[in-house]
Amino acid sequence: MKKLFIMAVFITVTMHLNAQQGEIIYTDFDPDLALHVGSYPRDTIWVDFDNDNMSDIFIYHWFSSPSVGVQIVCCNQTVKICRAEEDCDISLLEDWKPNEFYPHLQENYAIRIEKEGMPYYGWFRTYTVFEPFVVNDFCFDKYAFCTIPNYSLLWGQTSHISVEENRVPNPFATLYPNPSQDQLHLQYSPDVKPARVELYDMQGRLVHTQSEGIESINLQGLAPGQYLMKVTLEDGKTYSDKVVKE
Repeated sequence: MKKLFIMAVFITVTMHLNAQQGEIIYTDFDPDLALHVGSYPRDTIWVDFDNDNMSDIFIYHWFSSPSVGVQIVCCNQTVKICRAEEDCDISLLEDWKPNEFYPHLQENYAIRIEKEGMPYYGWFRTYTVFEPFVVNDFCFDKYAFCTIPNYSLLWGQTSHISVEENRVPNPFATLYPNPSQDQLHLQYSPDVKPARVELYDMQGRLVHTQSEGIESINLQGLAPGQYLMKVTLEDGKTYSDKVVKE
């Protein structure tokens, strides 16, 4: 089997930021990677989104008479993919799957990778080339992956966006004041029952957690900077928002 293995450390155009902000890994292939459907031996594309030297998905074509198709497969249980619309907030998607059959003519996908209980998000685009009297080519165009846990990454986003630019209104709570020097207040919607609040720094480390008195968070012991706040509700649902300590 012939493999087209993506060594992102060599061919990735990476949007590097300082350690506090994290980074978004972005690659736009030129020429695009092509999977020649119907060829023998069969082509396979392997993709390592997070640069940990382990493949996260692989794409191959298969034969099942009278059909020829393409399948995208996640390499382990910590990885899921989902079809997505351009500019959507990937962290809000719900229809995550371990594989995908028969990708469409042009398809946008999101990817979620779980690490130590925290989700990391990315996106990729594929398309199919149809030519008369020629076997179809399935192409892998570009991808991006955010190394900040639970970051509200938008489909198509290729660089880090500041807290103010990337704030997505949530239906559950209002944060104030944000930025804050000491005390952050959370005003919840009447039908929301929060169970736990956690704060993570931009390296994904848990720096604060509380399950009582979660109408306010004391930030005095934290260093100035940006943090990810994760609120877990009693029904198990979660949402996140960005917090700035001055």
